[in-house]
Amino acid sequence: MEVEVAPVRLPDHLPIAILNWAYFFAPQVTITRGLEREALANLRDYGVNTWVLRYEQAPLPKLDEHGRYLGLDHLERFTQVMEHLRPQAHENLVIWLPFHQEPVVALFEKQEVVNAYHRDLKQILDQYGVPPERRYLKLIDEPKIEATLRSLDWKEKARRADPTLRFYDNGTTLPGEPDQLARFLRLVDLYQPNWDGIVSRHRENPGGHIERLQYEKIRNVGFYRCLMSRLNHGVNIYEYYRLGFWRLARYGMGNIGFWVYNVGGGAGDEWDGRKGRSSGGAVVYQREGKLLTSRRWELFREGLSDYRLLHVLSHEEGPVDLRHPGNRQLLQMAESLLKKTDDPAAADALYQQLLSPGSRQH
Repeated sequence: MEVEVAPVRLPDHLPIAILNWAYFFAPQVTITRGLEREALANLRDYGVNTWVLRYEQAPLPKLDEHGRYLGLDHLERFTQVMEHLRPQAHENLVIWLPFHQEPVVALFEKQEVVNAYHRDLKQILDQYGVPPERRYLKLIDEPKIEATLRSLDWKEKARRADPTLRFYDNGTTLPGEPDQLARFLRLVDLYQPNWDGIVSRHRENPGGHIERLQYEKIRNVGFYRCLMSRLNHGVNIYEYYRLGFWRLARYGMGNIGFWVYNVGGGAGDEWDGRKGRSSGGAVVYQREGKLLTSRRWELFREGLSDYRLLHVLSHEEGPVDLRHPGNRQLLQMAESLLKKTDDPAAADALYQQLLSPGSRQH
């Protein structure tokens, strides 16, 4: 499907990874329970193209009492969610292995087990049509530097088993030693640190930190944000959900996301703050068997529309990078917009301005 606006044809699929931890059939998901088909269609309609399988749904190696590999274990939940998703050709898959659990780490101790595991995992992902360049493994969520360093040995072991293997990482702190940083760079293919963590550590110039990461040759760097319980404490949702796409284009980043689509609440609790529970930042709700979208989710879609237009106007094949010389006017517009975080009408006005034929001479 393609959307046509005025004389500008906006692409439906973009060369960036877009995710929001939309889980299906996981124990934590209650908001969209019973509406899985509607939720999947909603996610695709709003541009999500990267799916994360929680660690409860990840296949693990099954070993006998002597530590010999017997095959893949925990396939029932994995198959359930993969049959539901049936990833499309342009979509990415992130499988979260529970490396925060020591017994799981022990399963992968022997290289021969790692080799056999990745052989079987590759085979099953081939069956679902997920190409190697769109498969990622995630080991630990928001790892501290100690966990990041511990994971490097296993990642190298896994790469020996499957040289096409890719890794997702969302830790905020990079290794400080040059040799450790070099190893990290070789072993991370989709890097998505928390933007607010970057701002807290590099308050004077967070964008400069992103440019340092790009200079260090991280293959795909971007960011995500985590709203959680701050939802009702004066957070600027326009800046959070819409302007993120402008920041993405401003620095030529390749991925964007936020926590979370549908985790939290339950049994109608998201409608009643007196019960002490909330939607945890989820952007959709369920009422009377229907899926309802929040204003935050609509703002995200509006930001995606902005990015699609920028992709056309910048003539980029890959992620939009407004720093390129031919995008000087667009860069100035983006920088001005990112300073107007208290003016939600500014993005709408700029979008309409960019649709006019005269704006395309840049």
